[in-house]
Amino acid sequence: MIKEYILSLLEQKKIRILVEGPPLCGKTSMILSALKDSKKNYVHLTVNELFCNPSVSPASIAVSHISEDKIIFIDDIENIFPAREVDFNFMQRVLSKKPKLIAACRSA
Repeated sequence: MIKEYILSLLEQKKIRILVEGPPLCGKTSMILSALKDSKKNYVHLTVNELFCNPSVSPASIAVSHISEDKIIFIDDIENIFPAREVDFNFMQRVLSKKPKLIAACRSA
């Protein structure tokens, strides 16, 4: 049921989806399955991929993937925000480009 709802949201022009749930409940698998079934162009970014190269900003990595026909899926997005100012700048820079964005995060 949730997968079908995500699939319906993927048909909209503006996509902003946040899937929240406890660890290991299947958030990532469900989102990836919906993206594959939709046959839309997407990139799956993990926190490790965003922060693996200290000489390149995470925002630059994410922004480099933004295009009209691509959906960005950021997994475990809650790990990007340990209350550092650079992380606010990350989201501000990424969202200013108006990407089609899906994020998964663990519930508290």
